Amino acid sequence: TPVLRRAVHRLVRRGIAEPCSYGTELAELQKMRRVDMPYRATAKWAITGRCNMKCKHCFLSAPDAKFGEYTHEECMKLIDEMAEAGISRIGLTGGEPLVRPDFFEIVDALTARNIQVVGIATNGLLLNERFIGQLEDRGLKPKIFMSYDGTDGWHDWLRGIDGAEKMLLQKFELLAKHDFYTGSAMTIHKLNKGVIRDSVNL
Repeated sequence: TPVLRRAVHRLVRRGIAEPCSYGTELAELQKMRRVDMPYRATAKWAITGRCNMKCKHCFLSAPDAKFGEYTHEECMKLIDEMAEAGISRIGLTGGEPLVRPDFFEIVDALTARNIQVVGIATNGLLLNERFIGQLEDRGLKPKIFMSYDGTDGWHDWLRGIDGAEKMLLQKFELLAKHDFYTGSAMTIHKLNKGVIRDSVNL
């Protein structure tokens, strides 16, 4: 129909879809897979319990990481198991996932097993041009989630770091400059409930 044709042309113009010629085969990521277990396409993976902030509400007791983290070898084994289970999409979180020195080795291992990194939840402290460049060099544009806990100093108060709000807003601008899709969540408590509207508007 004309409506569908216009929609497809729009997707092609935006680089979301591309034309294919007769005989073109599906990419590996697009192929159907059979797994002999209950199937879940998407998973979230806390790759570390460590963190570089001191948030008052942390359930992982970061930065002490009371639950620890997998070794590099254990991560590689788990990636193999996820691939065998049919996982095709994953969100990486923590703790603070970017504190792992092998972060991109994990990303590369996931990609090699046709598991697409669709999201990264980070506090933003370690997010910079170099990190974004490493994602772009790999052709990856996951959604970046960064929590924002309120104007009037409430973000700094909850995160335990002076200047955390200013830094975070700069990181959102940096991601926007590189056309990354971002998301945010706000931890609401009795002290910051009066700034919800201002925080959402910001």
